[in-house]
Amino acid sequence: MTNSFDSLLPTATLLITFMLLCAFGGWLILRGIRHCCKLHAIKGCCQACIGASLSSLGLLVIAVIVNIASYGRLTYEQPVAELTFTELAPQKYQASVTFLQDQRQQEFLLDGDEWQLDAKVLKWQGYANLIGFNAHYKLHRLAGRYTTIEQSNNQPATNYDLNADPGLDVWQLIRQHPNLLPLVDAYYGSAVFLPMADQAHYKVFMTQSGLIARPVTPYSQQQLRSW
Repeated sequence: MTNSFDSLLPTATLLITFMLLCAFGGWLILRGIRHCCKLHAIKGCCQACIGASLSSLGLLVIAVIVNIASYGRLTYEQPVAELTFTELAPQKYQASVTFLQDQRQQEFLLDGDEWQLDAKVLKWQGYANLIGFNAHYKLHRLAGRYTTIEQSNNQPATNYDLNADPGLDVWQLIRQHPNLLPLVDAYYGSAVFLPMADQAHYKVFMTQSGLIARPVTPYSQQQLRSW
C-alpha cells in the first residue's frame, strides 16, 4: 500500500514545475515590457508573447492539477463513506453520512425506499500510472429512490450535490474536449443503491470497477435479504 505522502509526490512535483513555468513566463513578460519601453518593439513583443503563452499554459495545467487533487486516489479497494438511516415517516429518512476520506459528517433528508450514491471516476493511461497517476474518484451525488416506477415518476425526488468541483472542472473539460487530455484513459460515473430502513447501516467502498456497498450490522443484512 502506498502511503499518503508518497502518493502526493507526483502531484506536488508537477504543481511546483508549472508554478515555476508561470514565474518564468511572468519574467519574460516584464522583460518584453522593458524592451518595448526602450523602443526595442519587435524583441519586446516577442518576449512578451512567449511569456504570456508560457504563463497561460502553466495556469491551465495548475488549474487541472488542483481539480484532480480534489479526487481521492484509488489504488485498492478503499472505504469511502458510511451511511446510517433514521426513519422519520413512511418513505422519509434522515441519512447520516460520514465521508471517510476527510472524516466529514453530514445529515440529509431523503424521500423514497432506497438510497443511491454516485461517484465520478478518472482512469489514466498505463504510462501515466508509471509517474504516479492511479485512478481517482470523487463522490458526486446522494439521492433517494422509489422502488416502483410509478412513484419515481410522480413523487418528488431528493438529490444532493456532495462535492462541487473547485475551479476548473476537469470532468466537464474531458467531456467537451476528449482529445485535450490524452493521458486520460477513461472517465465514467459509478453508482450504488440499496434499501433504506430505520437503523440501517452501510459502508461504501470504491474499487477499480466502481462503487460497492456492504451492510455493517446483522439488521442491515436482514433488510438486504428481504429487499
